[in-house]
Amino acid sequence: MNKKRVLLAILTGTMLLQVGCGTSKAGSDEKSLGKVLEDKQLCDNVTLDDSFEIEDDIPTDVKVYSAEEVDYDKDDVIEAFGVDKSQLEVVSEEYGVYKAGDISFNILSGVSSSMSIQTKNADYYHYYDSYYADYVSDDDLTFCDRETAIKDAESVLKKMGMDSLTCYESYALPLEYHKKVEEDAAEEGFGEEPLSDEQWQALGDCYELIFTSKIDDIDMEPKGYEASDDSMCNGGKIVVFYNADGIAYLDAANRYATTDDGEEVDVIDGESILSSLKEKMDSQILTSNYRVMSENLEYYPSLIDIKENKFELIPVWKITLQSDDEEEGNIEYLFDAQSGKELIC
Repeated sequence: MNKKRVLLAILTGTMLLQVGCGTSKAGSDEKSLGKVLEDKQLCDNVTLDDSFEIEDDIPTDVKVYSAEEVDYDKDDVIEAFGVDKSQLEVVSEEYGVYKAGDISFNILSGVSSSMSIQTKNADYYHYYDSYYADYVSDDDLTFCDRETAIKDAESVLKKMGMDSLTCYESYALPLEYHKKVEEDAAEEGFGEEPLSDEQWQALGDCYELIFTSKIDDIDMEPKGYEASDDSMCNGGKIVVFYNADGIAYLDAANRYATTDDGEEVDVIDGESILSSLKEKMDSQILTSNYRVMSENLEYYPSLIDIKENKFELIPVWKITLQSDDEEEGNIEYLFDAQSGKELIC
């Protein structure tokens, strides 16, 4: 397993970090949501960030769907990348490893399915890391603007059956970023074989684009989870490295398809779900200060039967907090949008 695979395992990890939160002052349980929104104070050591907004633009016909995971198809990959079928080489049928022209790819089946594709030297591209933020560009890269990269990447993904996408994060990563990360990795003994200056220049700058799929215009929860029987299931996250030649690297987690028309359900609104978060935080012991950054209504793939590949797509609220401890970073909580109960993933 190379370092990109290790990093990817972290990126698509199946455990949401659980944190503590401070004890509440006497009488704070009676604090109304209106007062919370006015004072921006949820509980001790937990505030609403100035940028936080209640999500009130939610569909009126939210549903729960029966669903199944759909495997990726090697023929779709070949067609999407414009490779002749005669160039397809089966490296390992058992492990779903293939080569075709200048690309190599891996397709895994089952409830923890995934697909990864890369071109030559794509191992030298590195995911965004805030530690190297000084090397990240705030501007568009010279080979194309960010929106063009997103639209072109989406068109290729759709050819492989990944429809209805949201690009929820994007980073402009110049060549200097990747070289710096690679140099530091080499010093720690984890670097790849050194590239020549000509090879680095051929690789060039890239955008890191992070997508997730959508159901009824509601995003799929990108991250995966660990089921009660220790089985693993991926979310809907898709990571793309896009350079001057197009998609240089892609990793796609599960692809879900609904198997019925769904059952319409009532969901808790974006303001009321803060009560569930407050109850959660009031019950914890807190050692840092936290800010509530955002809330998003999403679909979550709840595993029903691992052997039969049966899921339910249920609506959940994801609430993101940011710690003032940089090492702790962001923390995400999921709450069932029907009951308000926390989902432990």
